[in-house]
Amino acid sequence: MSSSADVAGLEVTRELLERLTDEEMEAVAESRGDARALSTEQALADEHSDSLTLPAHERTP
Repeated sequence: MSSSADVAGLEVTRELLERLTDEEMEAVAESRGDARALSTEQALADEHSDSLTLPAHERTP
């Protein structure tokens, strides 16, 4: 069994798959951290927003 595959002209190796997986997992972890911070801020705020969506959009670059 081969340790790589050709997908649309790109050789997909174990190393490439591991690198891409690591990058995606970092992005997920960062996103979860942002969501946690937003939820905590909203829960502890003196005034509450009607929606978590609006404060989340305000944080989006």
